Amino acid sequence: MRRDATLRARLEAASARLAREDPLLATVVETAGRSRVRLLLVGGIPRDLALRLPPRDADFVLAGGSARRRRGFLRSLARRLGRRVITFRKRGIVDHRIPIDGRDHDFVELRRGRLTGELRRRDFTINAVAFDLRSGRLHDPCGGLRDLVARRLRANSRGVFRDDPVRMLRAVRLRCELPRFSIARRTLAMIRRDAALIGRTAPERIRDELDRILASPRASQGIGLLDRLGLLGRLMPEIAPLRRLAQNRYHHLDAWRHTLASLRAADNLDELARPLRDVELPLSLSREDRLLLRWALLLHDLGKAETRTVGEDGEFHFFGHEKRSGALGFRVMRRLLVPTRRLRAVRRLIELHLRVAFPPQGDPSDKACRRLIRDAGEMTPLLVLHSLADKTATKGAGWKRSMAGLLRASRKLLLMYQASGREIISPPRLVDGHDVMRLLGIGPGVAVGRVLAGIRAGQAAGEIATREQALAFIAALAPGA
Repeated sequence: MRRDATLRARLEAASARLAREDPLLATVVETAGRSRVRLLLVGGIPRDLALRLPPRDADFVLAGGSARRRRGFLRSLARRLGRRVITFRKRGIVDHRIPIDGRDHDFVELRRGRLTGELRRRDFTINAVAFDLRSGRLHDPCGGLRDLVARRLRANSRGVFRDDPVRMLRAVRLRCELPRFSIARRTLAMIRRDAALIGRTAPERIRDELDRILASPRASQGIGLLDRLGLLGRLMPEIAPLRRLAQNRYHHLDAWRHTLASLRAADNLDELARPLRDVELPLSLSREDRLLLRWALLLHDLGKAETRTVGEDGEFHFFGHEKRSGALGFRVMRRLLVPTRRLRAVRRLIELHLRVAFPPQGDPSDKACRRLIRDAGEMTPLLVLHSLADKTATKGAGWKRSMAGLLRASRKLLLMYQASGREIISPPRLVDGHDVMRLLGIGPGVAVGRVLAGIRAGQAAGEIATREQALAFIAALAPGA
């Protein structure tokens, strides 16, 4: 109880200070005072202040004043902020949202009933702590402060996931984002009970939660927990054939456990890339780069069940699984309405993920490295990280030797990318379509584009560097040449 009281006092002081010093909150408080309405700060900001984390979106309960005063407050606030108010109505709840600089600020009207009822309908106890901006007092009817002290996620009611199934994903996401948090056993049991309801959730809401799990510091733990709770298989039935799918002697895990192990290797990029510390690697990846890498690792072996064959020596083979995995991953991501640019990039990483580990002995040729850089483009460093994570999770026969080969290939590939990547990816234009048509005596058409593509491929491979060489390439294609 003493720790709860200490946290309460600290949180009241921190909330009051933020309300004075944050420009947005100060504007909200001043406008609320002029409009004579009562506002309470609820949810994420009190929780993050208690955990000493940077506060994000601001959510409010609009609790006081008549309907006319509340409408006047919202109009005045929107006018002062230069924004518009978007209103949502669902199941008797009225939510007014003001988007500012990529952050959503919600004002939920307390129309009927008491504040306690409004807080009890929220998802988790730690999100049901409210700070009254007028009186400076905290309201905690659900025991959220106690759970913040214990770093425990606990559902607010038995029907919390039935009311909104995406909250099951949110529980796992918060477990990954908040430091040293656990989920209460009863809450875990409720998620298992209600897991089948996740199909009722809009795909884009599922995608947003998965994105935040994969971008978090504990992505592999989050995906593993989703799997154990019965959620992941319902969202991605394509993973079912990987469970207990035996691989060849070069793997020490079945296909699904290998996937989880490769994700785990990518949780700590510093450790993953330590053997290449003499080569510059982008270890401080942007959020989008982390998503590309981890989505690709999650989906990179989906095609193994369909492509598994048995050789004459009795060994399993998975020829072409990277192409099939890319197609299946594309299907998963399109179903979840992943943005097209990311969808295509992830598919490309999956399709290329075997190409770094060549050849089995010796170093890859300059031509092979140039072609891979051309095909991977600016994702070349990500492809190397993907290959390292994949190989780290493949500790079967000959692992040390194959890892040494991968490191040699990765080092050579990265050094070439740093020295010549720009000119390989976007080589200078040496000839145009008019040159092709003049030398070959043909008109406009697909053939012209194919010849120009061939020249660009020759440039990427280091075989064509001058206009004279490009013209000679075209001339060699002429009939009778």
